[in-house]
Amino acid sequence: MPYQLSFFEGLPAAEEPLEACLRAIPKVELHAHLSGCLRLGTIRQLVAEGAVDLPQRVVQDLTKYVTFYSPARSYTASFQPWVRVLNRITEIPGIVPRLVLELAEDFAHDGVIYAELRLSPRTTATREEMDEFVTG
Repeated sequence: MPYQLSFFEGLPAAEEPLEACLRAIPKVELHAHLSGCLRLGTIRQLVAEGAVDLPQRVVQDLTKYVTFYSPARSYTASFQPWVRVLNRITEIPGIVPRLVLELAEDFAHDGVIYAELRLSPRTTATREEMDEFVTG
């Protein structure tokens, strides 16, 4: 019991929103794919800057192509955001350090204190780009 008391010491009071309590609890992320954690705002900015070329129908409704609002219809369908958009973002030359920094900021905001980050095994990154990803 003393361990539980010390674990919850310093957390927001019970009257505060549940979200604040959950953010304050230290967490670990044991399997996060960089391409699956991209900020929608970053994707929109890169598309607007012309850093990635996407079909016009995707650009017009980007949220629809990268966000699930209900379970995917099939295993194959669950990979469509990566095929259509997300992996194309991580392949932009020199972008990986920015994406890793943004992900670290987002994880820190959510109380993640340890993360194991992955790059999709289906990536088309070159050996040099993979080296940049690791040493970044």
